[in-house]
Amino acid sequence: MKDPGNKVIVININIDGIPVFPTNTVEMEPILCRVVSAIDSEPFVVSISAGKGKSKSLGEFFCPFLEEMIQFEKEGLELDGQRYTIKIGAIICDAPARQFVKAIKGHNRYGGCERCTQKGTHIKAHKRMVFANLYDFALRTENSFRNKTSKNHHVGTSPLLPLHLDMISSFPLDYMHLVLLCVFKRLILVWSGQWHKKKLRHKIGMREKACIDRRLRRIGISYPKYFYRIPRSRAY
Repeated sequence: MKDPGNKVIVININIDGIPVFPTNTVEMEPILCRVVSAIDSEPFVVSISAGKGKSKSLGEFFCPFLEEMIQFEKEGLELDGQRYTIKIGAIICDAPARQFVKAIKGHNRYGGCERCTQKGTHIKAHKRMVFANLYDFALRTENSFRNKTSKNHHVGTSPLLPLHLDMISSFPLDYMHLVLLCVFKRLILVWSGQWHKKKLRHKIGMREKACIDRRLRRIGISYPKYFYRIPRSRAY
């Protein structure tokens, strides 16, 4: 039985691959952690794996982290005579990393939606998978995920299941890839007449395009060095 006086430390976990050299296949995959419940806390490294390409074995990749996290969940952490309960608030990663750690299908495959159970429709002309049914579908839940109710969604068993973790809500969908690099990027291409050859009634002219490029480059000059992705012209 837990001590009612226990304090809770909430942490967020980040998983993402980093290319070590621009012209090499060696890739480093760190597991990073940040204490959410602390003021001005900075991320720190939990573990690092490296090799050619991405990790193939989920078990090997997560083994050190899982052993330590399971122990923290059972026994907590004692600091200066105070017992703390460690809780994961969220595991933050992009779509390929989420698919890897959850052992599920990719977002471009049938049954790949992480939030609902609809099968999806493949648009051959654009080589895209869409989940367009907005009304007649069931949402994925923690229980349905752990019980593998949707057989066409899973490709294996996630090693994270032993943790006290909601396998749906604890994995936020990333705004940058879903909205900025996907939807909004395509809208820009459509508005500038680069998405298809059809003649549009209204599109961004050459003068407006040049103005957008100048503003993007101007913003990029004064961008903080800690930001990995800096604004660049549309040519990139």
